[in-house]
Amino acid sequence: MRIDKNKLKEYAALDDEELWRKVIEITAAYGISLPKKTPSKSELEPLRAALLDTDRFNLQTAMRLLNDYKRRNS
Repeated sequence: MRIDKNKLKEYAALDDEELWRKVIEITAAYGISLPKKTPSKSELEPLRAALLDTDRFNLQTAMRLLNDYKRRNS
């Protein structure tokens, strides 16, 4: 799977609610459900940092962040 670095930067620039809606949309396409409530700004910071670090971004890191959030908020 190729990762579109420009798309990652685009997602990182979204406001918190838009970013979370996009995350839910993308994960739902893979059968992953997440809480609908938008995480706090501080909870989204690690995800945004991962999106902006396009040279080291990987899906494992993103999934770990989302699983941690889901576990804390389910």
